[in-house]
Amino acid sequence: MAKPPATDADLQSLASRYDLLDDDGGHLTTAQINRLHELKPSIKVLKYFNGLNVYVNSTDYAWIDTNHPDWFLVDGSGNRLYTKANNYDLKPGNSDVQNWFAGKLQAILAVNPMTVSFWI
Repeated sequence: MAKPPATDADLQSLASRYDLLDDDGGHLTTAQINRLHELKPSIKVLKYFNGLNVYVNSTDYAWIDTNHPDWFLVDGSGNRLYTKANNYDLKPGNSDVQNWFAGKLQAILAVNPMTVSFWI
């Protein structure tokens, strides 16, 4: 069952009680994080971003599958490795993967550099 979205009352409660939030599940929207900063400008919100795993139905997966299939981690038989169904791992030691990942983070942070910090 999906978790219901946070209400403004929820956000007010969070802002009044915490200086640091971990939004590991990605439940808070950008608008909600902005509201938290309105309520408490010093609050820090840590967002989880795992760019080294890509979902089959994502645009990242489709682009990598078409343009750089060698970026996927594979087993000894050449099968792509995954952490869970439809979530495939990329090669963290590949400099092209690293540059692509760094570019994604830079693009996200360029839009709103003070909104979130990332655990990778």
